Amino acid sequence: MKQFNVLGLSLRDFSVREAMRRINLYLNNGVCNTIDFVTQDILLKASSSEELKNWIESMDMTVCATADILVAGKALSRSREKEINSNLLLKELLKKLSREGRSIHLISNLDSRMAHLQSSLCSFSPGLNIIGTSIIDGSESKCDAAINEINSSVPDTVIIFLPSPESERFLSENKKRMNTPLSIAIREASLKVTETGNIRTRGIGNAIMRKIFHSVAAKYDKKNSDTPIFRRARNGKIVAEEDFDE
Repeated sequence: MKQFNVLGLSLRDFSVREAMRRINLYLNNGVCNTIDFVTQDILLKASSSEELKNWIESMDMTVCATADILVAGKALSRSREKEINSNLLLKELLKKLSREGRSIHLISNLDSRMAHLQSSLCSFSPGLNIIGTSIIDGSESKCDAAINEINSSVPDTVIIFLPSPESERFLSENKKRMNTPLSIAIREASLKVTETGNIRTRGIGNAIMRKIFHSVAAKYDKKNSDTPIFRRARNGKIVAEEDFDE
């Protein structure tokens, strides 16, 4: 496990082996445990929202859905890059749920997103035991109805496919209300994959997001660094970057 900081958020990164070991404990420890798959855009939102930041940091486990997050946190290793880009944790998790016949309840905010979630998950593991679905639109009544259905069926896992920060809010506000050992907020980045189930790292959209994220992260690190950055001026002298004059 590595602990690191990105855009003011304290995050922990686990190898797939470590994460699966913890998930096995979560499924058997008798309380509701939360896992949040986070992406660059979610961390950008959290950098300007103390509420979202606190929700993310309160999760029992955060999963970096893209390797760029570990790059920004200076915590990336070759083995972790391979695991993340191959979507290995999601594959192993769904394989375990399918193999053990674990019951699953799905939550989303639109019928179209629910259909996408269900088909995507089943493309990884066709034998998933999905016993219920709930569509919530942000209203208290729909949320309560979903919680009541979960508590009636007592699924082994709840998988949530909501935009951020709605997903983090749902997990944080309802963790103690849900009678399930494992609640997971999943992202489009982990579902919109290649034919082999790997994360899509190419494309204009990914390139733009990567550039924005690393630019903002670098500026944050520079602004909050205790160590001044030095550059060599034209006269040969080494000066702090803030005093550098082109």
